[in-house]
Amino acid sequence: MPRLALLTTLIAAALLTACTEGSAVRDLEGRRLGQLDWQPIAANEARLSIMDDRARVLSREKVELHSRYMERWSLEGGHLVYEALVSGGFGSESESPSYLHRLYGNDPALQQQGVRFDVDDIRGRRDLTFVVAHSRRVTCFVFVSIFGETSIADSPGNQLLRGGICQPVHAGDPAGDDLDFIGMLENLRVDGNAVLRD
Repeated sequence: MPRLALLTTLIAAALLTACTEGSAVRDLEGRRLGQLDWQPIAANEARLSIMDDRARVLSREKVELHSRYMERWSLEGGHLVYEALVSGGFGSESESPSYLHRLYGNDPALQQQGVRFDVDDIRGRRDLTFVVAHSRRVTCFVFVSIFGETSIADSPGNQLLRGGICQPVHAGDPAGDDLDFIGMLENLRVDGNAVLRD
């Protein structure tokens, strides 16, 4: 009997593996949005642009799904992810501290640097939900911002920008470094328009 149970378990595992769609993207209701097929793009092809020497962009990629356009940048010390919905808008929960904590609270890259934060550490302003977290080695700024137009009530917009960047801790108090990070974001544009409104 144990051999039959083992065989049944192996067959079930094989079937589940065969039915799993690699890197398929699904929405919150489980509907398939498409495959993530990131394509490298040049700076002049990107919807995002930044005029700040402190942001060293290592690579840019995009993916176009039927429901959204996505772009991600690898930065020296971090990343940015931009999403623009074809229709509709993001829910107001997307700019809450709990959402940011779900995205990055247990992020392996942050934990590897010794960076941890709680929901209570997260701050907000009208155009930005963010946290500045520290370890002995780095200061990290993690954020989400929702903006753009939408006709859906209670939706903050149809575009989302999220990401994080870490910088080595220098001598002195790193507590004021969030202003430098916010200053960097203030120089970020999407299709020529500023992301931050505040």
